[in-house]
Amino acid sequence: MSVFFTKSYWKFIFQRKVKSLRLWRRNIFDLSKRKKHLSYLWWIVNRTEKGSSWRFWRRWKRPQWTSPRFVRFLFKTGQRPLPLKLALLAPILIPALGLTIWIGYPMLKEVKAYRLNKTAKAALEANDYRTAFLTSQSSNLLKPGEAEVLRRLVKTAIILRHPRTMEWVLELANHPQATAEDKLSYPRNCIILGENELAIAWMEEQSSLDEASEEMTYLQCLARARREAQGEFEAFRIAKSFLAANPGSSRIRDFLWDLCLGSSQPYLFAQGTSHLRGAAKGHDERARKASRRLLLQPSIAREEKKSIAVHLWNLGNPTLTDAILCLDAAYGERKISADKLFFILGQEFDDLHRDSTKKEIIDLLNQVGRPETSLQILEKKNPLSSGEKGQRLRTMRASLSAGDRGTFRKLVTDSNRSLSTVEKSFFDFLLLEKSRPSESFEKDFKEIISRADSGDLDSIRSFIHLTDNTTFLLGFINELERRSRDNPGIKYLLATCYRRLGDHEALRKTLLETAMPNSVSNFSGEQQTCFLKASYGQDLDRCAEWAEKALVQYPQSRSTRYALALCYLRMGDSAAALALLRADFASDPPLCPTQRVIGAVALKRSGAAELARKWAPADHLALLLQPEKVLLREALSEDP
Repeated sequence: MSVFFTKSYWKFIFQRKVKSLRLWRRNIFDLSKRKKHLSYLWWIVNRTEKGSSWRFWRRWKRPQWTSPRFVRFLFKTGQRPLPLKLALLAPILIPALGLTIWIGYPMLKEVKAYRLNKTAKAALEANDYRTAFLTSQSSNLLKPGEAEVLRRLVKTAIILRHPRTMEWVLELANHPQATAEDKLSYPRNCIILGENELAIAWMEEQSSLDEASEEMTYLQCLARARREAQGEFEAFRIAKSFLAANPGSSRIRDFLWDLCLGSSQPYLFAQGTSHLRGAAKGHDERARKASRRLLLQPSIAREEKKSIAVHLWNLGNPTLTDAILCLDAAYGERKISADKLFFILGQEFDDLHRDSTKKEIIDLLNQVGRPETSLQILEKKNPLSSGEKGQRLRTMRASLSAGDRGTFRKLVTDSNRSLSTVEKSFFDFLLLEKSRPSESFEKDFKEIISRADSGDLDSIRSFIHLTDNTTFLLGFINELERRSRDNPGIKYLLATCYRRLGDHEALRKTLLETAMPNSVSNFSGEQQTCFLKASYGQDLDRCAEWAEKALVQYPQSRSTRYALALCYLRMGDSAAALALLRADFASDPPLCPTQRVIGAVALKRSGAAELARKWAPADHLALLLQPEKVLLREALSEDP
C-alpha cells in the first residue's frame, strides 16, 4: 500500500506546514527585529568616513604562542605536519649536510681531477691532442696551480697553437715548482713566435736560472741574432765566451758556425771560417762537421778544399755526403758526368739506384754547385717516381745560383710539359734579367704577376731571392697584399720593405692603409707598425691604446715601452713618456737608434739636455727615418 494513502503521512505534512506558517507570521509582525533592520538600513545610507580613534599600539595584539598542551598533542599524533618535521630535523640535517659538503666536495674534486688527468695522459699518448688539451684545461680550472697539469696543458696548447698559449707558458715559468726546463719554455716559445724582445727581457730579469747553462746561452744567442743592427755581434760574443769555457758544446758551436757563415758582416764571416779551420784539424766528429761546412763554402780556395777533403776522407767511415763533397773538391772546375759519378760511388755504397738515394744525390750536387750533373741524372730513362717537378725546380734554382744559364734553360725546356704558362714566362724573365741587367722589364713582370694563380705564386716565391730587381720584389708583395686584404702580415712585410729601401712616401701611404688592431695578436708585426705610425704621427690614439694593452700583456717588453713613450711624445704628454722610461735612464742607452732617439727627446723636454745628448744616436743617421731625424735634431738643439 502506498504511503500517500495513509492517514499518518498527511497528518505529518499538515503539522509541518502549520509550523512554517507560524514562523513566517512571527517574523513578519515582530516589530523589534524590523526596527533594528530599519535602523541598520538608515545607518548604511547616512554613514560617513571617519578616522579610527584607536592607536596602532592599542590595536596590536601580541602573537599567541602555541600552548604546551597543543605541542603535547602534536607529538602524540602519528602523522605530523611537514613544516614540523622539517623544523625538528633541521638542527640535525643542517650540520650533517654542511659536514658532508665540507668533507665530500674536496674528495669529489680530487676524484674528478684524477679522472681528468688520467684521460689527458691517455689522450696525449694516443696523439689525441684536442682531447688532451680540453681535459687538461678542465683539470686546471678545477684545481689551478698544479705544475704537472700546467705542463700538459702547455704542451698541447703549443701543438694546437691556442691563442692563450703564452699566458699558460708564463704561468708555468713563474710557478714555484717549475723546473729549469719549465722556466726556459717561456723564452723558447717567445722566440718561436717571433717575440724576441720579450724573450730577452725575461731572461735578463731571471736571477734563479743558471746563465752558464747551454740551453740558456743558446736561447740568448738565438734571440739576439734576430735583432737588427748589433744583434749578430752580441750573439757572437755570447757564443764565443761560452765556447771558451765549454769547448765541447756542439750545439753552441753549430750555432756559432751558422751565425758567422750566414752573416753579411765580413768580420763575422772571417771569424766563422777561422773557427772552422781550427776545428777541422782534429780527428773527432767535430772535425768531420767542420770539414763538411768548409767544403760547402764557395769562398774557400780549390787547393785548400782538396786538402780538407783528403783529411775528411781519412777520418774513416765516410757517408754519401762526405763522398760527394770530396769528389767535388777533387774535380775542382772539371765536370763530373752522372755515369762516372755513379761508378765511383758504387765502389763504396750500395742501392744507389733507389729513388730516395737519387734524390739525396741530386740535392747534394745542387748544394755544391753542380746542376749539370743533376740534370744528367734527371734525364735518365727511369726518372724519379715522385716529386719530379719539385726536384727539377730545385735543380733550376741551383743552376741559376751557380750562374749556369745553359743548364737552367735546358731544364726549363725539358720541364715544358709540367710547367704552367706563367711559370714559363717567369723563367724567361729571369733569364732576360740575368743576361741584360741594365734593362727594365717592369711591364713584363706586372703582366706575369697579374696572370699568376696560387700555384704559380708559390713557384715564383721559391725563386724570388735570385732576382736583383727590387721593383719586381715589391710588385710581388703588392700582388700578394691585393689578393689577401684580410692578412695584415703582408702589410707589415710591405712596410718593412719600404723602410729598408728608404721609400718614405710609399711607407707613409702603406701605414695609412694599415689599421692598428683592437687587441694584441701578431705582436712583432703590430709593434713595428705602432712604431712607424707613431713616428709619422698617424692614429696616435689607436697606437697608444694598442701599446698600453701590449705593455699590460707583456710587461717585460722594452720595445713596447718605447713605442708607448713615442705615442705620448707625439701627443704632447712628455711627463708620461718620462715616467715610462725613467728606469732606463739609470743604465746605459740601448743599442737600437730609434729607442735612443725617443729617450733623448723625453730627456730634452724634461730639461736634462746633457743626458739627452748622451742618448742621441748622432752616429747612426743613416738608420733613422725622416720623422726620427726631426726628433733627433730637437734632442740636439740648444733651445731649452
